[in-house]
Amino acid sequence: MQHHPITLAFNEDLEKQYREKYFKDSLIVLRIALLLGVVTYSLFGYLEANADLSYRTQTLVVHFGIIIPFLAVVFLASFVDYFERIWQLVLTIAFIGAAASKIYMITLVPDNYVYYTGLIVIYSAGYFVFKLRFIYASIAGWTTFLMFNLTVLISSSISFADIIAYNFFYLALNLFGMLAAYNLENSNRNNYLLTSQLNAKESEELRRQVELANKSAEFKQNFLANMSHEIRTPLTGLVGMIELLGQTPLNHQQQDYINTLKQSTENLHEIINQVLDYSKIEAGKLKLNIKTFQFQALLINAKKLFSSICDKEISFEIHVEEEVPLFINADKSRIMQVINNLISNAVKFTSRGKISLNVKHVNTDSLTHETTIKIEVADTGLGIKPEKHNQLFIPFAQIDEMDTRDYDGTGLGLSICKELVKLHGGDIGFESEYKVGSTFWFTFKAKVADWEEMPSLLSSDEAFNSSKSLRIMLVEDKKINQKVISLMLSSIGHKVTCVNNGEEALSAFVPGAYDMILMDVQMPVMDGIAATQALKEKYADVPPVVGLSANAFEGDSEKYKKLGMDDYITKPLKYEDFTEVVNKFF
Repeated sequence: MQHHPITLAFNEDLEKQYREKYFKDSLIVLRIALLLGVVTYSLFGYLEANADLSYRTQTLVVHFGIIIPFLAVVFLASFVDYFERIWQLVLTIAFIGAAASKIYMITLVPDNYVYYTGLIVIYSAGYFVFKLRFIYASIAGWTTFLMFNLTVLISSSISFADIIAYNFFYLALNLFGMLAAYNLENSNRNNYLLTSQLNAKESEELRRQVELANKSAEFKQNFLANMSHEIRTPLTGLVGMIELLGQTPLNHQQQDYINTLKQSTENLHEIINQVLDYSKIEAGKLKLNIKTFQFQALLINAKKLFSSICDKEISFEIHVEEEVPLFINADKSRIMQVINNLISNAVKFTSRGKISLNVKHVNTDSLTHETTIKIEVADTGLGIKPEKHNQLFIPFAQIDEMDTRDYDGTGLGLSICKELVKLHGGDIGFESEYKVGSTFWFTFKAKVADWEEMPSLLSSDEAFNSSKSLRIMLVEDKKINQKVISLMLSSIGHKVTCVNNGEEALSAFVPGAYDMILMDVQMPVMDGIAATQALKEKYADVPPVVGLSANAFEGDSEKYKKLGMDDYITKPLKYEDFTEVVNKFF
């Protein structure tokens, strides 16, 4: 048995939990019982006082001066937190007190059998209505039984036959009440114990499942991180060599080959990014990087994107309402990601006609300066079949059949866009008519930027003067990456010195000899983090150290900056990414 055979109490911790639950479960019934007690005593007290005028004063004092006020006080006390600690003791006193009042009236009016019956009712209420635990009800019941016998024996006005007769009823009620209360509480406690054990097992199973899910998510994150790193590393060589080949004299056919290669590597890069983004969203780790930027830059980039990917006879139009702010605080790259996805889809599914980018001002809060902007991408393309409408924002869903698909894609783009828009406090949707065209739209919230920030933003958006030559130390263990990055940077006028790992970087570094260090993060012998920290510890004047790695998970940039790097670029290295970093320092 898990509890005491007489008191039925559990061990200390479990007993405390059971009593808390028992109190909460009993509270409503207890309050109703107390209110019924007040009503019943009031009614019968009034009737008794008027039925027997010789004891009217005593009746009124006992009922309206003691019992009814006591029950009312207990009812009000049940709304106080401290009541939980003493409620069983208070109810025991109420049981005994109510019984004492009836015993007192029996001694005054021994021939009025209503008082004997009233004592029977109090016994019944104490054991079955007042929610007393077995041990307390038993104490109160036997105390009442002894009080009755002592009182009536002292009183000479009650016959011995009546004492024996009513003792039979009271003794039977006590025994029956004890047995019923014991079985009821024992059953309740056993049910509670079984429920607790079941809940504990369920909690343990749930904890195990959560732990397993966390391990699975961690494994998936690590797997994706490693796969991303391994894929991006050779991709760096591919992208770099394609860009370099594109700058050499090429005939028309060769240029076409280069464009095809470039498009294929960009598609591969986009697939990797989408898988990583979806993984971050699934893990709840995708965060926005809010910065102030010129909104016009998004539209310029959108135009450039369309020009770079569209090889069809499609016109591209941009319409911007005058109320749209010039400068806003938002995550520029994520908003651009949504726009790019919608434009790419529009180009993909439109063979002729036009694509329109419409930017609308929804509203601006004059107090918070928060603005809501709506962006629409409309096309005259294929449109979407009605039966496919509800699948568009589901991960991995495709609008064309699996075996007959004419269009590439992971099916993640729109689902990622939906999450990015949600993070910006907006919504996303579409309208489409099959074989007529589609309009995809999204809204996002941003803050209108302060006017004081505009001059610095304008200057930061200026293109870097590529005629300025920088002396760069490239710390990279992969020979192919050394070759590609060196060629890329040399082609725009920079002087590059290559070393193979962090230890060689420490040996080769000379103060004042370099303007920038491009530091790979993962290397043998000494990694980029250790090398950066050692350089900054050893030398007071170290040029900007820019991390260069295939790690592209959310928070990687911030993590490496906290560890000592001044900035961070993900592989494959692109001219625009490098130029953006250079503009920060020079």
